[in-house]
Amino acid sequence: MREGAFFGRPSVARGLGLFFCLNLLALAACTNAENRDEPEHRAGDPRGESSPVDSPPNILIIVTDDQFKGTMAAMPRTRFWFEDQGTRFTKAIVSSPLCCPSRASILSGRYVHNHGVLRNELGSELDQGSTIERYLADAGYQTAIAGKFLQGIDGTVNPPYWDEWATSLWGYYNANFNVDGEFGPVDPYSVDFLKQRGRQFLRHTEKDDDRPWFLYLAPVAPHLPYRPADRHVGAPVPKLRVTPPFTEEDRSDKPDFVRSQNYTLEEGERQRAKMIRTLMSVDEMVDSIMKQLGKLDERRTTLAFFLSDNGHSLGQHGLFAKRLPYRSAVEVPLLMRWPGQVPEGETSDRLVSTIDLLPTVLHAAGIDPLERYPLDGRSLLSSWDRPHLLIEQFGNDIKGLPDWTSLRSHSYQYTEYRREGELVLREYYDMERDPWQLENLFGDASEENDPDLEELETALEEARSCEGASCP
Repeated sequence: MREGAFFGRPSVARGLGLFFCLNLLALAACTNAENRDEPEHRAGDPRGESSPVDSPPNILIIVTDDQFKGTMAAMPRTRFWFEDQGTRFTKAIVSSPLCCPSRASILSGRYVHNHGVLRNELGSELDQGSTIERYLADAGYQTAIAGKFLQGIDGTVNPPYWDEWATSLWGYYNANFNVDGEFGPVDPYSVDFLKQRGRQFLRHTEKDDDRPWFLYLAPVAPHLPYRPADRHVGAPVPKLRVTPPFTEEDRSDKPDFVRSQNYTLEEGERQRAKMIRTLMSVDEMVDSIMKQLGKLDERRTTLAFFLSDNGHSLGQHGLFAKRLPYRSAVEVPLLMRWPGQVPEGETSDRLVSTIDLLPTVLHAAGIDPLERYPLDGRSLLSSWDRPHLLIEQFGNDIKGLPDWTSLRSHSYQYTEYRREGELVLREYYDMERDPWQLENLFGDASEENDPDLEELETALEEARSCEGASCP
C-alpha cells in the first residue's frame, strides 16, 4: 500500500509474491486444522477471565486509518452510538504509530516485538493462527472482513479464517478489492462499499441466528491522499483547536530529525480539512451498520469497538508525520459499547493499548487464550490499570530517523532512540507538568530536573523483552 512516509512522501508498495503468500497461508490453515493448541486459563488474570454473560456476544470492530485524537467532533453519529451509549478511553495508545505493526497488534493482542510485524509490508510475518478471527472461527463464529487487512499479503490471496471477505490495500475511488476470491476494482466509493458489505453480512447471519458473528470493518479513511466522497467535497469542518505543539517555536530539545522539519499550521489546517471530510463517510457507515443491528435486534448482544490504527501529526512540533513517539501520532480514539455490560456515556482514563482488544474479545466470549500465543494485552472489561505501557517503532528506513522504544505512563513518557542497537538519544517528558511535550528534560541545559535514569532504563529494557504476563 502507498503508506504515508515519515515526512508525507508516499512510498511504493512492495507486496510479496503470490506464490509465497499462498504457501504461507496454506501453512497457517494446516497449522489451525492439525495442531490445535491446548488453551491456557489464568485464574484472576484479566488476560484470561470467564465471560460476563452466558451466551457469547457478537463482535464488531471498526478500525480507521491514521485517525488522530481530536477528530471525533466531525463524527456525530459515531459519537452518539459509541460515546453516548458506550465508554470512551481518553488515554488510548497504539503499540506502534505505523499502520501494519499496529494492526497486527490489534489482531493478535501482542506487542510488536512479539508478533514480528516490525514495519509496513511485513503483514505476512503475522502468524494467522494467533489472530482474533482464528479464535472466533474456531469457536463457531460467523466471520467477515471488509476493508484494509495487512500490508505485505498479496491482495489476490484469500485471507484465512474469514467466511466472507472484501479486502483491499488502497484507494478511495475505483479501489481494487478481493471480494470472496475475485479480484478487481469496485464502483462505489470504498467506504460506501464497506458499508454495503457489512450490511450484507449482517443479513446473511440471520440465516443461522443462533451462531454469533464477528465483523471487522477497516476503511482507508482518513489516510492520504485524503479524497472525500464527492458528496462531501467542500463540506464545512469543525474548527481546529490550536494546541501548544502547533505553535512550538523552540525545538532545540528535540531530535535533529525533528528540528529539520518545518511543516506549518496553515498546511496542517488544509490537510486536516480533507482528512475530516473522508471521515464523514465513515460516520455514515457506522450509523448505517448500527441501524442495521437495530433492525435485526442485535444491538444488545453485540460488543463493538471503534478505534484507529495510529495517529498523525499535522503541524504539531513542525511535523507532518507518524512514526514518532509524540501524542499526535500515538494517541487515538478508542470507544467501546456493549449495552448492559459496558457503562454508557462514560469516560475512562486508564492506560489502554491496541493490544487490549483481543483479550477483551476472548474475555467477553469466554474463550481461553492459547498457551502457544501468550497475550500481552489485558481485557478492557476488567478494572485493572497498568502502570505504564510500551510503544515501539522499528524499520525506519527514512534517512535520519532511528528506531525507538518508549514507555508511557500516566505521569511521564520516556523514549530511547537507537541505530543498529546503539543508543543515540533520549527523550523524557513530564506528562503532568508538560502534557504537550514541549520540554525534553534530557534535552535541556540542566541536569537538576533529570529523572532517575537507571530506573527508567531498567523498566524500558524489561518491557521491550517482555512476553505475556510479564508485559506492562
